[in-house]
Amino acid sequence: MDSQFDCLYAIKEMHDSIKRHADSVLRQYDLTMVQMGALTLLNMKGSGECTFKEFEQLLHLAQSTTVEIVKRLEQKNYVTTFTDAQDKRIKKVRITQVGIDLSDRTVEMVRTINRKMLSGLSEEEIETFVNVTKKIYANIQESERRD
Repeated sequence: MDSQFDCLYAIKEMHDSIKRHADSVLRQYDLTMVQMGALTLLNMKGSGECTFKEFEQLLHLAQSTTVEIVKRLEQKNYVTTFTDAQDKRIKKVRITQVGIDLSDRTVEMVRTINRKMLSGLSEEEIETFVNVTKKIYANIQESERRD
């Protein structure tokens, strides 16, 4: 088999496995990994709020997908939406205290997944893995900008 194909397949299999595990753990909160990621990114913003357009860019998702994620998170009381006080055309999203509490609780879950994923690797192997994945991600981002 082609080694480049093997690499793509290995990355896909890792992603699928991590997603299955995370979705299984998050099921107790009625959340998906994508929804939790969105909530965590919003929580990491200093103000805990941003415009829909900013959120869309932060998530690297289409507007329609972002709107759907926000709608589901709002139904669960993890975020609220509102219009900008100065410009009523601008819609914003803000994490609620319930969302903040949940996002904070998942930090340990992420650490546990990381420990499991990296168990058996030396510090040097982990450092190499992180550096290589960062380079691969940068290559993908650059390729998308050119296309």
